[in-house]
Amino acid sequence: TTEIYTLSLHDALPISVLLAFGFEVVMGLMIFFLFGFSFFSLILITMLFALVEELIKPLGLYSIAVKRPDLINAQSGFFYGALAGIGFFFFENFFLAVIVLFTVPSRIIHILTLRMGTIMFVHAVASGIVGLGISQLIKGEKTKFILYLLIATTLHTAYNLMLVMR
Repeated sequence: TTEIYTLSLHDALPISVLLAFGFEVVMGLMIFFLFGFSFFSLILITMLFALVEELIKPLGLYSIAVKRPDLINAQSGFFYGALAGIGFFFFENFFLAVIVLFTVPSRIIHILTLRMGTIMFVHAVASGIVGLGISQLIKGEKTKFILYLLIATTLHTAYNLMLVMR
């Protein structure tokens, strides 16, 4: 039965990337429409994108935790959350590579190399933290889940802001 649950987590990754991308595009357009292209809108988008990704990346883990809470403890929650983050990273990079290849092909190696060394780590750690939160959520600890989600979102936002402010 464990293989079935592992497959479910694996199958959720492409869906989570597409969901995140869809939400991010819609939110980005709404924010630019409401606030124009400004420093405030850039900060707001950065924060919301991080929150959306941190909510969506571990969807597969959450579905497993709800069905089989006996499989998820703090350590496995962090571990599987981190794996979901790494999987999300690779699918996100695939979509990014396609976009860059058709828009600025001369920059593809630079962009993907930069992302490999940094954002993969951020995705893994942030999703691991959310996975830890999911392990608490299935025990009824909603406050701890929200705290872990906020920590992960803050980490992801700080990284994104560091890139944007560069």
